Amino acid sequence: PGATGRARLWLDSITRDKGFGNGRTARNLFEHAVATQATRLAPIEHPTDEQLTVLVADDIPEPGSGPLTVGRPPGGSVNP
Repeated sequence: PGATGRARLWLDSITRDKGFGNGRTARNLFEHAVATQATRLAPIEHPTDEQLTVLVADDIPEPGSGPLTVGRPPGGSVNP
């Protein structure tokens, strides 16, 4: 899937437990994707406007990786 499809898959894979915050989760995913995009574009001496403004599927983490997964067992939730 493209970036939108990968983002949907990632968001659908998140456990919606007591600490879940939809807006916070989406923001964290977006910030992670932008950081990944920056790393991807860093070696390009003169990136185009399109490269700088378009996220690609590889900028979005696979379900089970990326933001909100550190310290969380696969399929589990963070203990309060």
